[in-house]
Amino acid sequence: METTEEHTTKEPKPPPIFVTGVENINPLMSLLHTEIAGKYSIKASADQVKIQVEDGISYSKITKALNERKTISYL
Repeated sequence: METTEEHTTKEPKPPPIFVTGVENINPLMSLLHTEIAGKYSIKASADQVKIQVEDGISYSKITKALNERKTISYL
């Protein structure tokens, strides 16, 4: 009897996205909900928000949306 091993490679999590200069988090939360509903977690401090997305597709969508809005962010 021959056995076959399946090797599944799990896609690594994308790096966090840091958005600076956040005075009001509501527009950012709305954007995240619209673009990648439920596929992220955030941590907020003083004037910076750290966004951690679950997959590469979500990462691409949110970075594109932030760039289109000329939001100050770094990866």
